[in-house]
Amino acid sequence: MIDHKANTLLALFILFIACDELAPEPAITEETTQLSCYQEMMATIPDGWNGTGCHLCGSYSAGSLDTMNYVSAFYSENVPTNDSENYSLQWDIGRGARIIGSDTSRTLKVVFEDGFEEVRVSVYADDHLGNECSSSFRVRNAGIDPEIGDYGQGGIVLYDKGESSDDWRFIEVTSSIINPWTLDDGMANVAWGCPEVEIGASATGIGSGADNCATLGDYKCTESPSAVFAYDISLSHVNNGQSDWVLPSLEEARLIYENFPVTWANQYYIWTSSEIDEQTAYAIDLVSGEVMELNKNEKVKVMAVRYFE
Repeated sequence: MIDHKANTLLALFILFIACDELAPEPAITEETTQLSCYQEMMATIPDGWNGTGCHLCGSYSAGSLDTMNYVSAFYSENVPTNDSENYSLQWDIGRGARIIGSDTSRTLKVVFEDGFEEVRVSVYADDHLGNECSSSFRVRNAGIDPEIGDYGQGGIVLYDKGESSDDWRFIEVTSSIINPWTLDDGMANVAWGCPEVEIGASATGIGSGADNCATLGDYKCTESPSAVFAYDISLSHVNNGQSDWVLPSLEEARLIYENFPVTWANQYYIWTSSEIDEQTAYAIDLVSGEVMELNKNEKVKVMAVRYFE
């Protein structure tokens, strides 16, 4: 395993926490929505935000001699719309592929060489007023199975069960906490939800996060119409066109700790979708691996997982 793969989550955690400024209202929808790269980025940025954001979209895998398009989006207080001419982009393609054209400066067309293994795609944005940022990911050969730490389809590969069954083989995890800006307490934390009632989302095993979230979604915790809970955040997440994310089960969350432990904080709790009873649900500390039984009204961070073949 290449060392930089194991550090992918850590680097992206630091990037997003460093951008922590204001609190965007999360957009919660029960419908699957196809968002543009710019819309994906703006869904996480509050109105009037004075920070800078970069987002890069496109397939994380490609076949030999395939031609692929990659799209970039950029935001700063000086660049309120993605079609603005007030910023410039510079693309960088690693060895194993070459640029063959572009419809606009925001969209890049790339052809991959025969037999390539992995290519890094990077973009650098600058509004010429002191605001700049970059975004990148690695594109793997589609003929090579992804390894733990590789990019999957919309996140980082977390688990490989070795063969496809029930329409999935791999589990991937979001490359950072979801909605890294503050929700309501300055630390991007949110309650599990559904207090005072046992929903029955009690499965803990690998592959059971989807069933737990289906149970939660069917119940629709309605004690507060304006409330946003951990499973809401996961189900509404969209990245790189992938929208079927769920809150991880206990054992799936344990995999996040085992593969991508947080080493730069004293504690870093994330919710699981595994309920204990009407009052409590499981959370896990990504620093120590400690499993906690927390009151559902406690507020901790949210990451999401999804399954793919």
